[in-house]
Amino acid sequence: MGHSGGYLAAHEASTTMNTIRNSAKPSFRTRRSTRLLIQRLVLLAGDITIVFFTYLAAFWLRSVFAFFIFDDVMPPHRIHDVVHYVWLLVPGQVIIFYFAGLYEPLEAFQVRTQLRPIFGAITLEAILLAAFYFFVGDVPFPRSVLPVFWVSNCALTCAFRTFSFRLLVKSRPMKKAVVVGTSTVARTLLESLREKNDMRMNVVGVVLAPGEPQCEEVCGFQVLGAVSDVPDLIAEHNLDEILVASPNSWQQDLIPGLLSGNRIAHVSIIPSDYEILIGRLQDFRISDVPLIEIESGLRPLFQLAIKRMTDFAISFLLFGGLLPLFALIGMLIKLTSRGPILYRQLRIGKNGRQFKIIKFRTMTQDAERMTGPVLSNTTDDRVTSIGRLLRKTRLDELPQLMNIMKGDMSFVGPRPERPVFVQEYCKRISGYEQRFSVFPGLTGLAQINGTYASIPEIKIKYDLAYIQNFSLWLDLFVMLETLKVIVTGKGAN
Repeated sequence: MGHSGGYLAAHEASTTMNTIRNSAKPSFRTRRSTRLLIQRLVLLAGDITIVFFTYLAAFWLRSVFAFFIFDDVMPPHRIHDVVHYVWLLVPGQVIIFYFAGLYEPLEAFQVRTQLRPIFGAITLEAILLAAFYFFVGDVPFPRSVLPVFWVSNCALTCAFRTFSFRLLVKSRPMKKAVVVGTSTVARTLLESLREKNDMRMNVVGVVLAPGEPQCEEVCGFQVLGAVSDVPDLIAEHNLDEILVASPNSWQQDLIPGLLSGNRIAHVSIIPSDYEILIGRLQDFRISDVPLIEIESGLRPLFQLAIKRMTDFAISFLLFGGLLPLFALIGMLIKLTSRGPILYRQLRIGKNGRQFKIIKFRTMTQDAERMTGPVLSNTTDDRVTSIGRLLRKTRLDELPQLMNIMKGDMSFVGPRPERPVFVQEYCKRISGYEQRFSVFPGLTGLAQINGTYASIPEIKIKYDLAYIQNFSLWLDLFVMLETLKVIVTGKGAN
């Protein structure tokens, strides 16, 4: 009996220590953040090394080899006669690569699709370098150096990016995952994981959340059981990831309503174990009871004033500077389809106020005559040929600079929606009314992270995240990322 008791005590102590060790391991979020940081540092170091090496190598190669397309070699002393602007060239390539989307996580890297932006970015860099040397007038070297630099830079960068992908991503084992829930968001997640596996996850099935109807499969994935079966499924399938996309709880339905009224009460909740794991405890308690404070997203007035002044000044300058581009786009619209150049449509703005948004027309005239108000999609045949290009580059939104100058909109905020869809989404999506506590934006978190076809249930999460975390720095980040979207066409489908 004593031996048995000692064994049990030792076993319990061992189990406790294993639990402590496991809890001390870095979280998935920490590990992923570290991995992404390492990836970006590797890419940055490689790009800097390659551009520096290929630039100097291009001069050396032209002083040694004539190649078959050039008449003779460059005198070696010419290398030392040139004022080399490497200090401008290296950060220039990094900046161009950033706006070309080449520092995105390697999980999203696809060799075939990434080669084109690499060639495009390096071509732009070579053109700018040639123009710079031409205008400074300090070019005591044959222009053939620049094609050699372009070819070698492209070749080494493509090889380096492909090798980095295979070493840092392809070599990692696929993670096994299950998705909890069959909601609209859950189905969108399943479709995304099936079409493009950016996170290298192998979804083995779906788990039904409480209250969801019984079914055998969801989006082609087998239903493995209910939430109560998850512990057994982890052991049975050796799962690495549990992706929870279950329906809203009563708390999620209650809190948005409390925060959207005219009189906002301070809301605090006693956290469950689940909420402690996903939330962050504030320094607030009643006696010995811990509470999580739910902030209302109120913004400092001075930041709002700066935001408005900045919006007006930038929109005014951009509108004047982009008038030639406006004229060119207008001419292309007129030449490719019948109808007006500009398109005005009723939208809902701050505090539910209606206004008319102005865009370049991207669809055929009277596109909704037969269908009524419907959302556009990736295969919409109502979109004109020039309209697809305008949407891909977001240039169709440029006339909204006039809306920003008038004070109907801001540069950054939730995208304004049409009244008919606002009524539908307010009934269907919890917390949708909170979007109208701020000015709608020309761009937003949902636009840089999603696509034209992103469902409203996904977009509202980004909109609420922006409202609750508003700052001028966040606005600056969103605008920089928007420029990247314009350059790459990412998310424009």
